[in-house]
Amino acid sequence: MAVMDLPIEGSRQVERAVRLLDAGSSAPRGMRTPVHKSLEQLFGDARSRTGPQAINVAPFGPAGAARLLQAPQAQRLDREVTNFAIVGTATGATTNASGLVRETALEDLPNLGVSEFFGLVHERVLLCAVEEAHRDSMRNFERRSFERIQSEWEDAKAQIMNKLAPQRLGPSAVGSALRATEHDVVASTAAAPHQDAAIIDALLREPLSPSLVQRIARLSCDGCHTYHADLLDCWSIVGRSLHRSPHSVVRGLLEYLQESFAEQARQTVYQSADARLGGVPDAWSLIRALGRVKFETAVFPSSPTHVWFAAYVAARSGFAQLLLELPERAAPCSDRCPVLKTVCTKMARRLQATAVVGQSSDFMSIGSADQADLLRADLAEENCGFQNVLVSLLLGRSFIFSRLPEATVQDWLWFRLHALFILAGDSEVPPFVQQLDSLRQQALALPPSHFDPTAVAGIPASLSSSSDPSAGGAVPMGASGSPSTLAGVTQPLNFVKMLLLTAQFGRAIQQLRSQDECLHSPALHIALVLHRAGTLETVEEPDHALNVVALVCDHARRFSCSDQLSYFRILDLRDRAEALQNLLLRGGVGTNDELLGYIDANGRHRPGLLERALHEDGLGHSSEFVNICSHAGRTAVERGQYREAIRLFHLGRCHSEVLQVLCRCLRLPVWREPIAAAAGETALLSQDIQRFFVIYERNLDRYALSSHAWAVARKLYAARIFHTFCDQGRPEAALDIFDREQLLPFATEDARTAEIEGELLADCPRVVGDYVQVLLFSAKQGAVSLPALKERLQRLQLFLAVNAHRITLDQQTIAALAGLTLAEAWTRSKTKI
Repeated sequence: MAVMDLPIEGSRQVERAVRLLDAGSSAPRGMRTPVHKSLEQLFGDARSRTGPQAINVAPFGPAGAARLLQAPQAQRLDREVTNFAIVGTATGATTNASGLVRETALEDLPNLGVSEFFGLVHERVLLCAVEEAHRDSMRNFERRSFERIQSEWEDAKAQIMNKLAPQRLGPSAVGSALRATEHDVVASTAAAPHQDAAIIDALLREPLSPSLVQRIARLSCDGCHTYHADLLDCWSIVGRSLHRSPHSVVRGLLEYLQESFAEQARQTVYQSADARLGGVPDAWSLIRALGRVKFETAVFPSSPTHVWFAAYVAARSGFAQLLLELPERAAPCSDRCPVLKTVCTKMARRLQATAVVGQSSDFMSIGSADQADLLRADLAEENCGFQNVLVSLLLGRSFIFSRLPEATVQDWLWFRLHALFILAGDSEVPPFVQQLDSLRQQALALPPSHFDPTAVAGIPASLSSSSDPSAGGAVPMGASGSPSTLAGVTQPLNFVKMLLLTAQFGRAIQQLRSQDECLHSPALHIALVLHRAGTLETVEEPDHALNVVALVCDHARRFSCSDQLSYFRILDLRDRAEALQNLLLRGGVGTNDELLGYIDANGRHRPGLLERALHEDGLGHSSEFVNICSHAGRTAVERGQYREAIRLFHLGRCHSEVLQVLCRCLRLPVWREPIAAAAGETALLSQDIQRFFVIYERNLDRYALSSHAWAVARKLYAARIFHTFCDQGRPEAALDIFDREQLLPFATEDARTAEIEGELLADCPRVVGDYVQVLLFSAKQGAVSLPALKERLQRLQLFLAVNAHRITLDQQTIAALAGLTLAEAWTRSKTKI
């Protein structure tokens, strides 16, 4: 045996192999190839496996290398080198770097053995390594891709099932589920109008002011181009009605009617080719131009009728100052109207009394008017309609509007609203409200023809003839109703305006919603502004009061959960909590992880949209979210929405109630029908029961659960699994869980156990029935030994005998039990024979 220094000899062999590779390779000298790296790695592994001291080994070669290379890869390399050496010695052939075979001398065979080996094998070794790494990478990629796709599909499937599956187990299951599905489908496809969010943000951010109402009105009208002009009129009425007393609301309505009439007069004058206003026209120039257009005369006023027309237009437009100056300005024609000054003075004071606070002028210094002049004017034979309407108004008498040319419903409303202050007084609230209610009823009694702009064929609404509203004749709404007709709307909002002008805001909002779906958002905007101003509570009729909370919820339910939460921000804290509870109980929303947050396997949950929304609104403390969930959970139990109840009680930290709901679910009769138990909703409930049972089993101490309540829930859950195994035809698994969980109390040793088992006696008949069927099947199949069968049968009979007064078995179970007894007796007698 020669003593050899293995590291030195190995280094020498490596250097020799490198020189051979450089000689037979076409690559530039000094360039490192993969073979060079393999040789260095082989040498490094060999040196790491040997000590620094010299050892007695055979001459360096296959035999010595077998001791040196102890790892499996090294041993495989050793075998391949050995095989190569035999072939090389026999043939005397080796290969160069290019893979060509060439003859070599025998003395060079030991050196060529290493070169030939690496020349022939290194490509295969590297290729195998690369292929193996590629296969490992592909397997990892496919596994990760499958897991990711599966996870995404499960999440998507859960969301789809939450939306499509019926969510109730009560008698109204099908109908309520279909309705919920309808709303959810709409909510998933409809997008909330951006104007709604902008208006809600503005109302929450700024106090209510005229400028804010104007901005809201523009946003609201921009979202509904079809009714843009009519909606502008409605917002003009609403903007002047934002007061907290009936008197102030009616004053605002009168202000709108007078300004609307004045604007209509300006439009009529400006559209005339012979207006002759000259510069900036004042009120008297405007009325003179309007008179010339209406009466088609070049000189106005030129008769007593012209003077009284001017007085009526001034009163109708709210020009109180012009009424005081009219006797002088209309001279000399006014000299032929002896009571003109009296009527104008009283009418100016009436306009002052009904003017909005801050806009009235001081007319008390004007001389007193003689009431006798009004009475004489009323008795005069030669009167025109314009004089009669003013005198009747000041005397508090009725007036037949068919006598007034081109009268409209708005003219009639202006007359009646002024009459409210005259008949009921300016300070007595109850009589005033009673008179306002009477006006509302008369307005509602008007036929639809009064608000149809095409009631008189071929004549626009603002120019059609008129008659007395009480007589049922056609009295058009007025010029404010015509723009929508010109825009192509077949049913304008004239009736809505009439309702607004009689302070019937709730009816007007409902009419808006019922007329066209595109008017839902403007109706909501008007309701929110009126509610914020306190007007709804001031003038609404008790029997027809508008429920703003229900209106917001009904409008928001068409959209997604996140959009609905943005709508609920406008509600008060108390109303918002109620709306959120109703949201959680509608259409599977109470099982939506996106809204409530995902509950992991340990019972903890990540905040969902609801909790984040409460936090953004400054209600981020957990008690608000917990209270909403707990209250909604109790309502869900009452409605039979058990899936929602389990989640809501858990998030509401009512863990004992969760156990109660789980027990109630496990006792449902639906589990007795395998087909019904496998249905969509029932299958989802089964999954929730299993999921939360596992969660609560892990957190008994954390949730401070009663041991008694948990024992009952565990027994019921075990019985549910036992019945499932029986239905699936798995007798061994059924008997295993029956014995492990002691589903039948064959022996009650203490009072606590007896109390628990007493609560479960109601579920014993079904357990006994399935247990007998399992024993009978096992006896027929020979899967249970005779002693074990006998013992089980005796214990069952003893249990039934003790509880015969509390347990009633059905005929099928009694027959199966008798058959089992006969089978056991027959088997015992056969064994004896």
